[in-house]
Amino acid sequence: MATQPANAMITPPVDAAATQPAKNPQSDRGASWLKDFRWYDPRPFVGLKEDPTAAQMWIATMETTFESMRCPDDRKVACAAYVLQKDAEVWWADNKQNINPREGITTWETFKEANLKYYYPKETRIKKQQEFNHLTQGKRTVDQYDQEFMRLKRFAPSLADIEEKQTEKLCWG
Repeated sequence: MATQPANAMITPPVDAAATQPAKNPQSDRGASWLKDFRWYDPRPFVGLKEDPTAAQMWIATMETTFESMRCPDDRKVACAAYVLQKDAEVWWADNKQNINPREGITTWETFKEANLKYYYPKETRIKKQQEFNHLTQGKRTVDQYDQEFMRLKRFAPSLADIEEKQTEKLCWG
């Protein structure tokens, strides 16, 4: 067995992890947010215009998911874009530069506005608001009326934004 001279420096063993280039913590966290998002099994959005309320309902489910996972604003669009499929995926690829011409981070609010403008046009929103305005119990059971009320109130947020307005519409509508 060879011995080293007393004045020789002892070199510690090389740690393989220490010789690796440092990873970008932001990119790791971005992947982590996407992994968290996928755990919630988000509903894909295919962007069919045959059902214009689908866009509004998809946005609502995305917001519920974001709230549940405490998703930061700067990750919401990336997560939502991950579940765009078919026509919606093409729409996003073709329009993301126009939606945010400054090429910064597209905010969730900007994305929602553009998505709803395209897939949930103003004419349809007005029609749904009118459905809510003209909703009456008629020959429905109380449960059926309540179910329809709950379904339509999301299309007329200013008419049912506080409990008092909801109660009034439910009782008198």
